[in-house]
Amino acid sequence: MRMANRRVLTLALMAALAAQAAAQQTSVIKEIVVRGNRRVQSEVILGAMRTKVGQPYIQASLEADK
Repeated sequence: MRMANRRVLTLALMAALAAQAAAQQTSVIKEIVVRGNRRVQSEVILGAMRTKVGQPYIQASLEADK
Protein backbone atom coordinates (compact mmCIF):
# COMPACT_ATOMS: atom_id res chain seq x y z
CA MET A 1 0.00 0.00 0.00
CA ARG A 2 2.79 2.43 0.84
CA MET A 3 4.48 1.71 -2.47
CA ALA A 4 1.26 2.54 -4.34
CA ASN A 5 0.90 5.80 -2.42
CA ARG A 6 4.50 6.68 -3.17
CA ARG A 7 3.96 6.04 -6.89
CA VAL A 8 0.84 8.20 -6.96
CA LEU A 9 2.66 11.02 -5.17
CA THR A 10 5.63 10.68 -7.52
CA LEU A 11 3.38 10.85 -10.58
CA ALA A 12 1.54 13.87 -9.17
CA LEU A 13 4.83 15.66 -8.49
CA MET A 14 6.10 14.89 -11.99
CA ALA A 15 2.88 16.18 -13.53
CA ALA A 16 3.09 19.38 -11.48
CA LEU A 17 6.70 19.97 -12.51
CA ALA A 18 5.88 19.34 -16.17
CA ALA A 19 2.98 21.80 -15.99
CA GLN A 20 5.20 24.42 -14.38
CA ALA A 21 7.87 23.99 -17.05
CA ALA A 22 5.28 24.35 -19.80
CA ALA A 23 3.90 27.51 -18.20
CA GLN A 24 7.35 29.09 -18.08
CA GLN A 25 7.86 28.83 -21.82
CA THR A 26 7.44 32.24 -23.37
CA SER A 27 5.99 33.19 -26.71
CA VAL A 28 8.27 34.73 -29.30
CA ILE A 29 7.30 37.76 -31.36
CA LYS A 30 7.03 36.64 -34.98
CA GLU A 31 5.85 39.83 -36.63
CA ILE A 32 5.20 43.49 -35.83
CA VAL A 33 2.67 45.33 -37.98
CA VAL A 34 2.43 49.13 -37.91
CA ARG A 35 -0.99 50.52 -38.82
CA GLY A 36 -2.52 53.96 -38.96
CA ASN A 37 0.67 55.86 -39.59
CA ARG A 38 0.32 58.58 -42.22
CA ARG A 39 3.24 60.91 -41.65
CA VAL A 40 5.94 58.64 -40.27
CA GLN A 41 7.26 55.65 -42.19
CA SER A 42 6.80 52.21 -40.65
CA GLU A 43 10.58 51.64 -40.63
CA VAL A 44 11.10 54.74 -38.47
CA ILE A 45 8.49 53.57 -35.97
CA LEU A 46 9.90 50.04 -35.85
CA GLY A 47 13.41 51.43 -35.36
CA ALA A 48 12.28 53.49 -32.37
CA MET A 49 10.60 50.55 -30.66
CA ARG A 50 12.39 48.47 -28.03
CA THR A 51 10.37 45.40 -28.95
CA LYS A 52 11.85 43.50 -31.90
CA VAL A 53 10.89 40.43 -33.91
CA GLY A 54 12.41 37.30 -32.40
CA GLN A 55 12.34 38.57 -28.83
CA PRO A 56 10.24 36.94 -26.13
CA TYR A 57 6.76 38.39 -25.66
CA ILE A 58 6.80 40.61 -22.56
CA GLN A 59 3.73 42.74 -21.91
CA ALA A 60 5.74 45.43 -20.08
CA SER A 61 7.96 45.94 -23.14
CA LEU A 62 4.93 46.40 -25.36
CA GLU A 63 3.44 48.92 -22.94
CA ALA A 64 6.70 50.90 -23.00
CA ASP A 65 6.54 51.06 -26.82
CA LYS A 66 3.09 52.69 -26.90
